[in-house]
Amino acid sequence: MDSTDTQTQLETLERDLARDRPRTRTRWVAAAAAAAAVIAAVVVVQVGGDDQADTPAGPVDHEAATELAADFVDAVAAYDAQRAASYLADEAEIELRTSTVDAGSMGAHLRWTRAAGFRLLPERCELQSVSAPAATVACAYDAHGLGSERLDRGPFTDNVLRLTVVDGEIVSGVEQLGSDVFEVTMWEPFVAWLVSNRADEAALMFGDSPWAMRPALSQRSAQLWAENIDEYVRAVERGDAS
Repeated sequence: MDSTDTQTQLETLERDLARDRPRTRTRWVAAAAAAAAVIAAVVVVQVGGDDQADTPAGPVDHEAATELAADFVDAVAAYDAQRAASYLADEAEIELRTSTVDAGSMGAHLRWTRAAGFRLLPERCELQSVSAPAATVACAYDAHGLGSERLDRGPFTDNVLRLTVVDGEIVSGVEQLGSDVFEVTMWEPFVAWLVSNRADEAALMFGDSPWAMRPALSQRSAQLWAENIDEYVRAVERGDAS
């Protein structure tokens, strides 16, 4: 091999190394970043024979988070305030259509939901996303309310309660209704009838009267909700309300 060929190969090798250096640095930076954020995502590669499968692993127990969310929804559906509250972290708040509920107000809220005839029909809970150490679980459910079952209306479908679970506790949640069908079919007609016929009692039943969007969660309020929904159902059946 003559000196010209040797020099040419050396120059080619140097160019190749120069191209590879940024990639090498990039790989080291990526590796360092991945190590620093190892709690966010870890991938374990299982090799068996000729087959390979990627299985997510790490500090978030997906199955446990999903089961916990499902148990919470089941407790709410059963009006079991003590059990439902036991799944909530100390500072947790669940944003519902009518209220923001924490462990301390869970009992009053479920007393109202029962009095108002709300019945949850839980469906599946599924893992929606993971951002360690948190897992967000979406729990779908159908529901009846305000006498809809007695009036052969509903159930109202495609509702979702999204719950965020961290270290075996629910830290937050938000409810998303499937549509405005319940509003149009039950809530608005009931409120219109109530304000027209029981205005004095309506003022005690809502915490934001006269806007009639947020129910009061007192014992007296729950009693009035139950009584007036009975009256509303009878009024609809007589043709005196819609």
